[in-house]
Amino acid sequence: MYTHRARQVLSVAAWAMLGWVALGYVSTIPAVDRWLTVFERTGVGRVSEGLFLVVLGLTGITLWVAAIWEALTSMPKGSVRRPFLLVVLVAGNFVAAFFYYFLHVFWRPEPRLERRQKSAGATDELA
Repeated sequence: MYTHRARQVLSVAAWAMLGWVALGYVSTIPAVDRWLTVFERTGVGRVSEGLFLVVLGLTGITLWVAAIWEALTSMPKGSVRRPFLLVVLVAGNFVAAFFYYFLHVFWRPEPRLERRQKSAGATDELA
């Protein structure tokens, strides 16, 4: 169950970061850049820029933590790749987490949630 939640959080954060990257590329268009330069000089522009940077930073931290969480919950404890992956994710910060999602997790099939019964008369419970 934690693997599924970790994957969901990682997915949302990775797609949000992709949106921020796309927005960054859009801001390099000359007409948009000129408009943003004028807007940044106003008080509202400074506050907006500050809030944008805070949200961008929180997205990066969420992406990084979610990637580590997903790696910890999706791989078996005795796996040889697990420590290597964790070192890469910790050292590579949110950039490594971004590529981890889009190059590995996105293409891996989603784990199935198994149902089991506690007893003959009990209701189903997600494992």
